[in-house]
Amino acid sequence: MPIAAAEDAAARLNVDAAALAKLQDLLAKTAVTYDVLVERCAPPEMLRLIRHRLSEFHLKLARMHLAAGNTREAIDSGEQASALQPGDCDTTLLHVSALLAGNDTAKALPILVQASMVHSTDAATHALLAQVLLNIGRASEAVASFRLALDLLPEDEVLKAALANALAVAEVSRQ
Repeated sequence: MPIAAAEDAAARLNVDAAALAKLQDLLAKTAVTYDVLVERCAPPEMLRLIRHRLSEFHLKLARMHLAAGNTREAIDSGEQASALQPGDCDTTLLHVSALLAGNDTAKALPILVQASMVHSTDAATHALLAQVLLNIGRASEAVASFRLALDLLPEDEVLKAALANALAVAEVSRQ
């Protein structure tokens, strides 16, 4: 996206375009530093710290791009963050959210299914998976995922309503 278009989108959505540009510049400089350190075989604990910080930068970029409506850039940043911190729940959910914003359910679904197995105690993962399943017409599977989420957060009224909706949709589909 050209700089002027990014600044215009950022202004419309109250996102600080200068902050986004600074973050992208810092990320580019940090990425070069990371590559140099890898080449020189930095101690593993330093590499873990750098990977974590780079992942945080990519997460910030992904959030800013999503807020600015730059879906492709948000997906790219989400993928970078996921590659740097594989298995991190928040990183995975943001990456999936960017994919869903870009209408890429086919790519988001297997990532979510895997995340629901890895993060079996995370209600948000089960709830997002359930909503995606419901959206693509797999209501019975959505009910199961909503139930898992509700088992983890039994007092959550939003989850209760979502489960009731999924049950109704599943009932209609059976008829």
